[in-house]
Amino acid sequence: MPVLRCALAAQLPAWWANAYHPVMAVQHRSTKQIAPLSTDATAALRVLAEALLDDLPALCDRLVEVVYAQIPPYTSGRPVGKTELRRSAEANLSGILHKLAELHTAATKDPFDAPRYTGHLRAEQGMPLDFVLQAFRIGGRVVWEALVNKARSTPNMEPELLLDGATVVWEAVDEFSSALANSYHRTESGIQRRDARRREATLEALLDGRADTPSFLARAAATLDVAPTERLLMVSVSTDSHDDDPVPGWMSALRSRGLPSVWISRLAHHVALILLGATPIDRAVTALRELPEVSIGVSPPFTGLAGVADAHRFAETALHTVPSDEHDVACLDDRLIEALVTGNPEIAHRLVRLYLGGLLALAPEERQVLLSTLRVWLEAGGSIGRSAQKLFCHRNTVLNRIHQIEQLTDRQLSSGADRIGCAVALRALPFVNS
Repeated sequence: MPVLRCALAAQLPAWWANAYHPVMAVQHRSTKQIAPLSTDATAALRVLAEALLDDLPALCDRLVEVVYAQIPPYTSGRPVGKTELRRSAEANLSGILHKLAELHTAATKDPFDAPRYTGHLRAEQGMPLDFVLQAFRIGGRVVWEALVNKARSTPNMEPELLLDGATVVWEAVDEFSSALANSYHRTESGIQRRDARRREATLEALLDGRADTPSFLARAAATLDVAPTERLLMVSVSTDSHDDDPVPGWMSALRSRGLPSVWISRLAHHVALILLGATPIDRAVTALRELPEVSIGVSPPFTGLAGVADAHRFAETALHTVPSDEHDVACLDDRLIEALVTGNPEIAHRLVRLYLGGLLALAPEERQVLLSTLRVWLEAGGSIGRSAQKLFCHRNTVLNRIHQIEQLTDRQLSSGADRIGCAVALRALPFVNS
């Protein structure tokens, strides 16, 4: 074969574009069939890769040097120290050279063990995947540079043979990167499941009232990533959804509104601790209202994980104020009267019978008209004019209806006590009916 000439150097720039952007090369390969390498090109690439195994320590030094210079997380030495980086570089460079040299056999190690282990370890260490893949791309460039230099120093090497093998080199780099990424994602998913179970167990302990020591509360705050002064919210959710597990969707929806949450399932309800932070309570309630097919009870905001158990009881109480045939978000502070009557069903029935009994004996259509008039009149503070405007009727119509209500209920609505009794009875009515 003729001696390698300067033609190789003249043809390198086009290949360096792919060398620096292997993803572009992958996209190109996906739309164009690549012709198989000739026997000579395959043999040349095998010879060059096998020869580079003798230069492995120098290649590792080069890779570590470039990675430390170009990727800030590696430069800091946290979480990956220089010794660990060099060990990883040696394992992965050795693996890719063995693959290119076709030296692996059934009796030798799988060359993809190294990238799989690296992906697993970096996920455990919390190194972002983008930086890990960037280091792998640098490793690919180091291998390519070394192949070019080795070809230059090898007698009787035709330039076309190495250039033909460039695609194979980057295919190998892509395969190693894919093995690493897949392993990283598997490990990351496992870590997320493990952390989720730990958070759920911590929330269970808080709900069961086991937040009785400062040391436990400190560990719980670390596990849930809750600052001592952070505003929190407990919610209890009942759903008609037939999804196997609607919680991930709810978590994602709330997270998109800046509301991280931890969820557990208890009997027929789902329970969540929401990290409210600086988010106003009305914005959090708006986000909760967007969850489909749910009824939600919401506790008052609180600080300190020691208050989780009490806040959960408040959220459960608020949930019980939502009639069973409705979907709504009920904040306890807005439903205190409903909370009182739903907690005492016998008293609620007695209250409705005493203050609204005569109205309930009417035909449904007439009963609804008078109940709506009473409700609007009470909300208007007893104003006939405002009630008439809201009901779209004449003032005299409202006066006549109020007089009829007084006769049917045997109550004087000019009396403060009777007015309060009727207002509370109206709040209790949906729960008595259900």
